[in-house]
Amino acid sequence: MHFLRRKHPHHRARAFVVLLTATLGLVSAGDAVVVNADSTTTFSATVAGPNLLTTRSPVAITAATDIGATLGAGAAGKFFQISGITADYAITLPLATTVGAGAVLGFSVAPIATANRQYTVSRAGSETLDGRTSLVLIHTNSLLLISTGVGWVSLTKKVDTDWVDGGPTTITATTTNPTKGTVVRDKTWWRRRGDGIEVRVEFEQSSAGTAGSGFYLIGVPGGFTIDLAKTAASNPGAAFVSRHSAMAGFGEFTGAGFSATIHAGLHVFDATRLWALGIEAAGASTSDFFWSTPAAGMTLAYSLGFNFSVPIVGW
Repeated sequence: MHFLRRKHPHHRARAFVVLLTATLGLVSAGDAVVVNADSTTTFSATVAGPNLLTTRSPVAITAATDIGATLGAGAAGKFFQISGITADYAITLPLATTVGAGAVLGFSVAPIATANRQYTVSRAGSETLDGRTSLVLIHTNSLLLISTGVGWVSLTKKVDTDWVDGGPTTITATTTNPTKGTVVRDKTWWRRRGDGIEVRVEFEQSSAGTAGSGFYLIGVPGGFTIDLAKTAASNPGAAFVSRHSAMAGFGEFTGAGFSATIHAGLHVFDATRLWALGIEAAGASTSDFFWSTPAAGMTLAYSLGFNFSVPIVGW
């Protein structure tokens, strides 16, 4: 990018505006740009286009794709639109050594209606992406990468999402799964926050289902897997000290079968489920409350609400 140098306090800011505009693909190489700094000074520039996002129409990706094998060095400056509802798939980056230092790649994932899977952006060879081997994107995520010549780093990365309807709750048990009774409310909601998922659970039944047996477990919606390298799992049937792992969230139970509203902590059980432990008041004494059979079985008319957050593999 070549600038006509004039001494003016706004020149550095104007240069950034021109560079940013070119990066966003609003101008292309060779375009003339004129920015009025004030009523007497004109700041002008010519865009040289050093591996900026030169394509104005996104390149569609709908299945597993090796960008390096498909485009080679021609991948530099391309913007990719990701979608697909059939299966998760991987997108392999081109080698940074092939496209050269300063090359930029952009990725944007479509809304959940056409992109309800996980899309893993993976390194090529032994290069890294922000120091890691891969990054999983989901609906509405976006990523702007720049090559260092030996790897990739993100210039911008948007991975948070809005709340998503996760459908009905998944309630299982450690021994025999229960069944739900007459359902009044049965809903989960989830959203991505960085490398984790936030979940809201709302369940109420007005009459009994079947109890099943063992400790009840609530499932993580969306088919995602808890990253057990970042949080510990615990067993509600183990010794008292070991079952008090770090809480992933909180909840409460209320209904005819309980002496009072019970407040509980949520704990990770395994890679896809959590369990609940609370305190129940009984007159002048209190005791541990487990969400389990028979005391808090699914044979009761009751309601529960949970909020929890756990790290997810690949995020």
